[in-house]
Amino acid sequence: MFRRLRKKATVYLVRFFLGMSSFIPYRMAQKLGAVLGSLAYYVLAKYRKRALRHLKERLQVNDDKARFLAKRIFKNQGMNFTEFFYLQRIQKEHFNKYYKIINLENIRKAYARKKGVLVITAHFGNWESIVPVISQSGFTVNVITRRYHIKELDEILVKLRTRMGYKIIQRGEAQAAKQILRALKSGEIIGMVVDQNVKSIPNIDVDFFGKNAPTPVGMVTLALGKGCSIVPCFSRRDEKGVHVLECLPEVELEKTGDRQQDVFLNTQKITGIIESVVRKHPDQWVWFHRRWSDS
Repeated sequence: MFRRLRKKATVYLVRFFLGMSSFIPYRMAQKLGAVLGSLAYYVLAKYRKRALRHLKERLQVNDDKARFLAKRIFKNQGMNFTEFFYLQRIQKEHFNKYYKIINLENIRKAYARKKGVLVITAHFGNWESIVPVISQSGFTVNVITRRYHIKELDEILVKLRTRMGYKIIQRGEAQAAKQILRALKSGEIIGMVVDQNVKSIPNIDVDFFGKNAPTPVGMVTLALGKGCSIVPCFSRRDEKGVHVLECLPEVELEKTGDRQQDVFLNTQKITGIIESVVRKHPDQWVWFHRRWSDS
């Protein structure tokens, strides 16, 4: 009974904010999201405690610093939530006002090879803004998502993301592998978030902030097998609320001739890139994730 009510409430909430995006200005929605996120810090005790523990253990910060960072993390996630419903309206004329792109040329060079590009990112800043911005910049983009267990919510999100100008590949679906290979063969971009502990997909343990963390290997396996490029991109929020999308240089893959070793070395390299970005802006990453097996 409670679970059914919670599902309905979730759908109603999403519909409410989707409708709200039609008449509430973007900046006002950001402020509302900041308030919701700040409230969530106090209401979602389980996630708050996990974030604080991770911050203190992995970053070696004291209690005061951990609380300061955690509050900013929750505030950022609240803003991400309300901003999501505006992404379908991203146009190039919005770039200077709400989005700043750095080194898009790194994607352009990889895309020009026509062997496919894996644009990888983390749950950092407003990661949902990366694909719509790249798509609006003239590239054909696919993104790998998971199917939500609430059918009505999943349908809403698929329609919303499709309006954002990119194609959806849902992880675990019968045709997903064929869709991925077809997109790469056509020289298209595939967007992937690669910093989660997902037990249902192939992963290996690599070092992340000094502790082993189960990490997906699909992006490395594809790049080694198909010759496609891997370009890391991260979207961080600056103090003015502008999303700074930075495309890092293409990852130079290690190739020793030992496939298992190559998968490990390159997965570790990519995870190291993510860690270096998070260390520069620790308040932008979702420290309340169960990123490590014992978290």
